[in-house]
Parts: sequence; C-alpha cells; structure tokens
Amino acid sequence: MKWRWWVTSAGARTLTEVNVITISKKYVAAKFEQTDPVVALFMKAILGRFRKMHTGLKVAADGASVEEAIHKGGEVELEDYGRESAFTAGHLALIHELENGLHTNQFQLHYQAVVNLQSAGIEGFEALLRQIHPSRGIIPPNDFISIAEDSGLIVPIGYMALTHACELMTRIDNAQINVNLSARQFEEEDLIDKLRKILQLQCPDPGRLCFEITESVLMSNPDRVEEMLTQIKSIGIRIAIDDFGTGYSSFSYLSRFPIDVLKIDRSFVASMLDNPKSLEIVRALISLAQSMRMDAVAEGVETEHQAERLRDMGCDYAQGYYYSRPVPMPDAIGLFSRTS
Repeated sequence: MKWRWWVTSAGARTLTEVNVITISKKYVAAKFEQTDPVVALFMKAILGRFRKMHTGLKVAADGASVEEAIHKGGEVELEDYGRESAFTAGHLALIHELENGLHTNQFQLHYQAVVNLQSAGIEGFEALLRQIHPSRGIIPPNDFISIAEDSGLIVPIGYMALTHACELMTRIDNAQINVNLSARQFEEEDLIDKLRKILQLQCPDPGRLCFEITESVLMSNPDRVEEMLTQIKSIGIRIAIDDFGTGYSSFSYLSRFPIDVLKIDRSFVASMLDNPKSLEIVRALISLAQSMRMDAVAEGVETEHQAERLRDMGCDYAQGYYYSRPVPMPDAIGLFSRTS
C-alpha cells in the first residue's frame, strides 16, 4: 500500500493516523453530548489536567529534561486546574440551586400582554419564566436559562411552564397564550407524547396556545424538527418564530416549516425611528409576514411613537413595556378584563 503523508505543526502523520484521531475526537465529543451534564463537567476537568501534563512531557521531548518539563507543566496545570475546578464547582452549585428551585416551586410565570395594534385590545399573553428565590428575590431568565439548558433542567421546567400557562387559559376566555419551547425539549424522544398528556389534562382549548421557538431550533435538526412541528400543528397549536432576524435568517425554512407567527426582534424595533436601515428591515419583515399569511408581532415596543409607526406599516400585534411589563397571573387576569 502506498502511504501519503500529511504534514502538521506536530510533525508528519499518515492520513490513516489523522483519520483515526479525527474519528476518536468525534466519538469522544458525541459521548460527552450523550452523558449526564454533571459527569461531563468532571470528565472535562480531568481531561484538562491530562492535556496539560502531556504538553509538559512533549516539551521534554523537544530538549528540556523530564523533571523540568513536569515541574514547569505542573505549575501551569495546577493553576489552570484550580480555575477549572472552581468553575466546575460553581457551575454544579448553580445546577443544584436550580434543581432545588424546581422542587420547591420557585419557578413562576409572569405574563406580558400581546396587543392588537388596530383595536388596541389585548389579544393574549406571552408566558415568561421567573425564579422567585427565597433570599435573592426575583431572578430574571437571563441569569438561569443558559445553565438550565446546559444541565437539561430546562426540560422539566418547560413542562411545568406549559402546565401553569394552561391554568391561565382556564381563567380567561378568548386569550391566546404563548409558551416558549427550548432546543433541549426538541431533543426529547417523547416530547409529543408528553405535550399531549399535559394538554389533555390541563388545556381547555389547544387552538388558543402558541409555542414560540427560535431560529436555531429549526436549524439544529431540520428533518426531525419539521416532523415534530407538523405533529404539534395537528393538535391545533400555533407556531411562532421568536426574535426573527437575529439568528440564521434563512428564508427557506419559512416555507418549509408550519410557521404561523413571525416575531420581529426588539433590537430592530428599538432603533427603527433613528436608523433608516432598521426601519426598512421592520417594514420588510411585516411585508414578508403578510405575503406568507403569517401574523407579525413587534417585540420591545416602549413608546407611543413606535406603536403608531408599526400600526401605519400594517403590523398586526405588539408587545413591550409601553403596554405592560410581565406581571403575575392575577395581574394579567385583571389587565385582560379591563382592556378586552
């Protein structure tokens, strides 16, 4: 057999060796994705220590003594490992705190009004997670969502959120309730079955429920996501794309996936009165939604002038502090009764 050589900074390697290394790295990475997040954190810390020691021994092979290399590499390794250990311990503590919060009912939903721009009446609400900590008070989602995603806790938290949102539907008539579905939930093999069970027990009208997903969810596994969204639609639930324009922004999936609502990201709305480009982006997105028979919802509306401009451009709905901050369920019920 004829050998071809692949030259790297580490020296000459055969293509076979490179392929084996590449396959091994992919295998290890895949295993990390499948294992328990806590175990993965410990394993990454251990592998980090091994890499530092291996680097020290390689220095010895390049001319330094083994003793010098281990001593020098050990100092760096121990310093770095201390930081990795501190990070790992801190991360695990946050995961434990989130898990405890889930078991002690610290997670609650606050509801932000979604307003019909033509009638000025409340069409419904978006359900937004908050953690009510016994000593730290209200913790916003930006402070815990990423950890919940990484640890997988977002899955049970997401089902809890859907159950609570359905409770609001039983308290108010004719209002649509939007609930966020995370990328981790779409990785669950039994997602559809669990959704059906919750809806059968808790939801009086699936037609008034809308699941919000991000663009990244659509692109993570398009074939699987398309199949799952089709099943969700068969139940009667609507689908919204959240923060549109800030992710992959591929227009091809708007025709591929069963999307009902396009939510225009707040960053465009916030700057549209001062930035002509942002204004044209908002106008184009509203036109796109209309042409594809989707509802257009502008997020982050904070002033009357913004609301008026959106109404003039034909935007269907808006939400933001101009209308209401996210509020607990009793306040949302009172707000809806006063404006409907």
